Amino acid sequence: MITPDQVFRPNIHNDLDKFIAKVGFPVNVEPKLNGEYWILEERGGHMQAANRGKTVYTEQYLKQRGHGDLVIAVQTLVDEGLYVCEATCNEGRNINGKLASGLFQSAIADASNGRVELWFHDVLDCKYQSALASELYSERRVLLERCIDFVPNSPHIQLVPTSVCRTMQEVTAQFEGMVKLGYEGVMIKSQKGREWCKLKDSVTEDVVILAIKKTKDWNEHGLARSVLLGRKEEEGWLIVGVAGTGLNHEEQKAIAVSAQVLTAKSGDYRVLNMNLVDPSEFVWIRPRWCVEVSYLQKTENGSMLSPSIVRIRTDKVAE
Repeated sequence: MITPDQVFRPNIHNDLDKFIAKVGFPVNVEPKLNGEYWILEERGGHMQAANRGKTVYTEQYLKQRGHGDLVIAVQTLVDEGLYVCEATCNEGRNINGKLASGLFQSAIADASNGRVELWFHDVLDCKYQSALASELYSERRVLLERCIDFVPNSPHIQLVPTSVCRTMQEVTAQFEGMVKLGYEGVMIKSQKGREWCKLKDSVTEDVVILAIKKTKDWNEHGLARSVLLGRKEEEGWLIVGVAGTGLNHEEQKAIAVSAQVLTAKSGDYRVLNMNLVDPSEFVWIRPRWCVEVSYLQKTENGSMLSPSIVRIRTDKVAE
C-alpha cells in the first residue's frame, strides 16, 4: 500500500500549494467520502436525486423502499429554498478499516439494516440569492445545518464533518487522520468561494476496460481475471496497462458475460499504442466498463506500474 508520505507530500507541492496560494488560509477540510455522489434537486415541488451515471431516484422510489427519512431531509432542503445541493450516499459499513462503497440500489435492498447514510456536503443553488451572494462557505454550511435540524432524528442523515485549518501542517494532520479512519482522503475548501482541492491517499485514475486477456481463468472458466486498461485521448484510446488484481469473482463473471454483448475487434476503435500488446492475446470489448485503478507510478511511455483495480465505477459512463 502506498503511504501518505509517498503520495500526499508530492501533492502538497504540485497541487495544494497552488490552491493555497490562490485562496489563502484558513480553509475548511472535510473527509473524502467513498460512496455514490448525488445531485439533489427540486422538480415541480418534489425532490429527486441523480448520480453521475444519470440514474434518477424519485421521491416515490425512495419511499417505496422504506427511506422516508431521506425524502423528508431533501424535501426540507427544497422547502428552505435550496434548489440544488450535493450529497454522498454511503453504505456506512467499515471493513478492515475501510469504508465500504457500493451502488445505492444494492444498499437499499434491505431498508431495515440501517446501513444507508446520506451525507450532505454543499449547496449549489438557492432561491434566496442574497443568502449566497458572498459565496461564503460558512453561509452555505449554515443553510445545510438549519435544514438538517428540521429532520426527525435519523441515524441515516448526517452533515459531512468539517475542520478549520490555518497551516499546511494542520491540513497534513487532518489528511493523515482521515486516512487512518478509513476515508479516501480529504476535500479542502476555500472559505471565501467555491474553489476546492481533493487529496487522496493513493495514486488512482479512472480508466476503461478495453479487452479481456486470454488467461487460464478465461479459457477454462470464462472469467475476466486480467483486463487491458485504456484512457481516452482526442485521437483515440491509449493503452495504460494490464490489471490482474482487484476484481472479485462476481465482477469477473459480470464483465465476462457482458463481453458476449460488447464484443468488438481490436480495429473497431483506434488504439494509439497497439504495439505494446499482441491483439490476438485479448478478447476485445466495446469500452463501456469504467474502473478506478491504483498504481505505484507511471513509466516514461505513460503505462501504469503494478495497476490494480480499486472498484468498478458504476456511477460513470465510459463512452
